[in-house]
Amino acid sequence: MGQPSYDSAMESLIAARIRLKWLWVRLWAGPYTLLGLTLGVLLGGRMQVVDGVIEIHGPRIAALLRRLPPRAIALTLGHTVLAQSEGVLSQTRVHERVHVRQFQRWGPLMGPAYLLASLYLYARGRDYYRDNPFEVEAFASERAPHCEAGMPPTRRTDKDGVDEGS
Repeated sequence: MGQPSYDSAMESLIAARIRLKWLWVRLWAGPYTLLGLTLGVLLGGRMQVVDGVIEIHGPRIAALLRRLPPRAIALTLGHTVLAQSEGVLSQTRVHERVHVRQFQRWGPLMGPAYLLASLYLYARGRDYYRDNPFEVEAFASERAPHCEAGMPPTRRTDKDGVDEGS
């Protein structure tokens, strides 16, 4: 028996790198994912996993989201999306997946960065929600040509659900 080939060694290294990256982005966004999951469980939401993202919906979640400023139909926390209904999850999936990728990039800094951007915009007399750069990116994904054509977004995740731009 000889030594493993260079190609098989490289394949093993690449596979290990993919697994580490998958684990890292989940740990990096983990505190928010745990918060979303906890809220979903406490509020008795129905859960499903779609493309590696935990989606939770239900009447008590809907009541909570309607109380947020601005009123929300869905909210992403890490790898968790809370929504008013299953239909809303389908309707907002492209938009909310952009937020999932933002949590993958920003991790625990996402909440403070989002809030600071909103406060800055509000202080400048601008729309703290629609003008927030995180929302601008998410809304732009909804208007991208891939949405009408049914194609995947330009900023893609790899087969393991990891943002390729990370």
